[in-house]
Amino acid sequence: MPHFNYCASVLLLLSDSQINDFQKVMNRYARLMLKAEFLTPRVEMLQKLNWLSVKQTIYLNTILFIHRIAIGLSPIYLQQHMTKTRECHQYPTRRNDEYKLKHYTKASSQNSLFYKGLKLYNEFTRYKKSKSNGTILSNKSVAIEFVKLNYPLE
Repeated sequence: MPHFNYCASVLLLLSDSQINDFQKVMNRYARLMLKAEFLTPRVEMLQKLNWLSVKQTIYLNTILFIHRIAIGLSPIYLQQHMTKTRECHQYPTRRNDEYKLKHYTKASSQNSLFYKGLKLYNEFTRYKKSKSNGTILSNKSVAIEFVKLNYPLE
């Protein structure tokens, strides 16, 4: 698991086929640990081990990484890539607390950590606001819930 968690936010930039290759490796380890047969469904193995899929792990770690940047627990050069919507104009909107995504015309330019990651983080903050009802919630537990709900095991 440390190999999947280490720099998982960088893995966000991989294609689906590359992520699928990582998932196949994880499935092999799950089969070994559970001594399961080859035809055992992946979802069943991951649920028994209480593991997230590779894609879910990447999304979870990206949300937590962007959150550390947002609260100032990272270097300043990373914080400079993030601008809140309220800093761009003077009038209040419903999404003032979200981060502004840079406008890219090419799809290849949208494959960056600060585009995909901020988009994912904005979705997470909306979910967290709807879930909180004024109570303080643990970011990690809510992030795990968000990832499991929005990106279920396939």
